[in-house]
Amino acid sequence: MPSSRTHTLLAAALLLGAGWPTAWANTLYKCTDPRGQVVYSDKDCRSSEPPAAAPTKSTAGFNNAAVKGKLSEAAINSILRHAVDLGVRGDYKAQCALAAPDITFSITDNSTQPATTISGKRRELCDAQRTSAQTLEFNSLRPTVQQTGIQIKVSADGTQATAKHTHTTTLKQHGQVVLVQTCQQEDAFGIYDGKILYNSVKSVCKQRS
Repeated sequence: MPSSRTHTLLAAALLLGAGWPTAWANTLYKCTDPRGQVVYSDKDCRSSEPPAAAPTKSTAGFNNAAVKGKLSEAAINSILRHAVDLGVRGDYKAQCALAAPDITFSITDNSTQPATTISGKRRELCDAQRTSAQTLEFNSLRPTVQQTGIQIKVSADGTQATAKHTHTTTLKQHGQVVLVQTCQQEDAFGIYDGKILYNSVKSVCKQRS
């Protein structure tokens, strides 16, 4: 069974492959105990104040507008790459902006016994994005994400699309690897006021040994 530290790291890593680092647990704090050992706690070891919000990075140069009102494989590929970049940079505001008003998400983490499944809608997702970005930033966790096996299907009328892919997230702390997690994910996209947005995310993840 994973330790409490590992469980929170897993939570912080989930959905990074979709650009949405999700933490459904409380914010995790990295502290040093009286013996000089690093410990993790859900209470701030320095004060009762929560960590500062991660700064929003610029997203200039990315355009998720549907060309001629239709989706394309190239457009979906671009969003997948952009979403991963946002997740790695911790830009939770821009991450939230990629979610459709009616989005639903479901994440199953098979690294725990029994497996943990969370689900929700846009509000829950955006709240989790912010919390997880703060957790990663506060604990000096640096993620990298590798996407493989991308399979994109666009509907005949070009108004809907799905993307299946595998993404492997590696979390490092001070240059040391602390977690490697692999997820099988399926995303769905639609067009909303001319913009291409995620309207469904389903992910099944497991920590790699």
